[in-house]
Amino acid sequence: MNVNINLNDFVRELYKATTFDTVDLFDGFDHYLMHVKQSWSAGTYKCYKSHALTTIKDLHSLNCVDFAKIDNQAIHRYIDLLRGRNCSNATINKRIQGLIRCYKFLVKLGLVPQQDFDFIKQKETLPQLVIIDEATLKRILKHIETLCDKSQLMILLMLSTGVRRTELSLIRLENIDKKRNRIYLTDTKCDRGRYIFYDPSVNELIQKVSEGNKIYLF
Repeated sequence: MNVNINLNDFVRELYKATTFDTVDLFDGFDHYLMHVKQSWSAGTYKCYKSHALTTIKDLHSLNCVDFAKIDNQAIHRYIDLLRGRNCSNATINKRIQGLIRCYKFLVKLGLVPQQDFDFIKQKETLPQLVIIDEATLKRILKHIETLCDKSQLMILLMLSTGVRRTELSLIRLENIDKKRNRIYLTDTKCDRGRYIFYDPSVNELIQKVSEGNKIYLF
């Protein structure tokens, strides 16, 4: 018998059949992260999971062990805790917005009561773009030449293509096209493959670094 069961519907019915009065923080975030893993990219899931684990630990230190204790007062206490650690507004926004998104997800499942949160997104300081002068750039490039072949190749690819660190580490040898000086990335942040193009002079380093490797460049 072929039965299609939606995971969220299954979780909702499971909780209806139990006598839980509230939802533990670990359980609640676990359900939410399962949803994120199914709906978003691997990079997004990894980021959300990292913030979730820290949020749970912090809330436990504030004696908030379940979602029944999550309200505006608890959120303001958590913000005070983060500010006391000199966390940036960007970090505060990620933690609080992640907590609220998780809570609203549990509301949709019928596991926690509806409530309005008065959190206002904190003003974030945009990173400043620093342009280095030509002399400094030449010194950097000169220093790169003193590094091992693997380090040289990694830095040059990041500088010339903008490839992310995780994408760089998962470059497959079969996806390197030396004739067209391009690499096809299959493991990307958005789970959508794309090409990056590099300078032909890098081919010699690619040849050296890939020797003996079977699947990945690095």
